[in-house]
Amino acid sequence: MRSLRFGVQRLAAAIRSGLTRRQACGLHMAFLLALTCHPALAQEAPPLRAIRSLPSAVQPGDTFAVTIGYSGDYRGDVTLREWPPSGWEVTAVSPAANPFDLPLEWSGEIGFVGSPRHVTYMVRVPAGASGVGLFHGEVVTEGAVPRHVSGAAMVEIGTSINVWGFDINAWEMLGIIATFVFASRFLVQWIASERSKRSVVPTVFWWLSLIGAAGLLAYGIHFRRLAVVLGQSFGFVVYIRNLMLIKKDRRLNGAVNSDE
Repeated sequence: MRSLRFGVQRLAAAIRSGLTRRQACGLHMAFLLALTCHPALAQEAPPLRAIRSLPSAVQPGDTFAVTIGYSGDYRGDVTLREWPPSGWEVTAVSPAANPFDLPLEWSGEIGFVGSPRHVTYMVRVPAGASGVGLFHGEVVTEGAVPRHVSGAAMVEIGTSINVWGFDINAWEMLGIIATFVFASRFLVQWIASERSKRSVVPTVFWWLSLIGAAGLLAYGIHFRRLAVVLGQSFGFVVYIRNLMLIKKDRRLNGAVNSDE
């Protein structure tokens, strides 16, 4: 911390000595960069990560493997806890843990010769399952706070087809169609403006916006995409309000024409 105080004193002295504003600003930015990189303020990188991998799509009744691998240079004791989706049956665990108790838990040493670098368990999807299955877990190292298991956390349940390496099911198809509808509003607006030789926004623009946003909102809720949900929820207010104003304007114009 003595070097920080020295840096502050040097900065103040340099400014008092008559530096130009540009020179003072440059010196100030250099000082802030040094302050950011100071060892006393540097945050230690997480010593260990646990990364989950699983299929992107499965069928009801399927049994599949979930693998959680360790990444990092950590050496020492670690505890890993994992929660499969509620109601899903765990059929096998490697290395041995508590296969029928939730959460699944593995404790031991890693980073040494012969110690495991990953764990695997088999889980069965209920026959009547649908929608998505959500996984979550945490890894705890000695003297550190628990950290979430990263990597894949969701598996889609249901019929899907593989297109160019992507698993596409009914919900993915809804998202694709909604995206095309949402994007087509700009093509419609462009065509209307070219015909009028001026920039106009036709009523169909707001209807396409509303329909596309509704599909994307359903898609975001189903797949729990907060950014999609927040973005499309705000847009709904704009689209509906514009349609209300257009309807009000048409009603007023109709009343004026009838009076004439």
